Amino acid sequence: MADEETPTPEEARAAIFKAETTKQFASIGRFVQKFELLVDALRRFPVMYLSDGSPQRQRLISIVLHEQGMTAAPLMSIYRNMIFEILTQEGAAESQQEEDATTRRVLRHICTRVQMLIKTRNELQHGTWFIDWAET
Repeated sequence: MADEETPTPEEARAAIFKAETTKQFASIGRFVQKFELLVDALRRFPVMYLSDGSPQRQRLISIVLHEQGMTAAPLMSIYRNMIFEILTQEGAAESQQEEDATTRRVLRHICTRVQMLIKTRNELQHGTWFIDWAET
């Protein structure tokens, strides 16, 4: 530093650069972390529903759902198909039809939003990043 209290223009620029790039990396990290919580929830539903509370069955189902190919898209598909199947089985009563139709609309909306998140996550995760300042 040129003097103890006043940073040089280069030092000030470096400090701002570090703060701004740190914020950018942190934003990406927060999104990815929250996305992984969503993926975890998509895994937990079939585990809990299919296991009937049996710890051994939970472990066996978890093994399948944690395989490398079980990314967000196939997990979302499993989740959606299970919910629709459950509604089909449980929604036989005529009094349930309107409620089931509402549930299906909500589920479709959720699925659309999750698909958008999957697309965004893939673009973030697999994109080419240049977190930096452009030279002017």
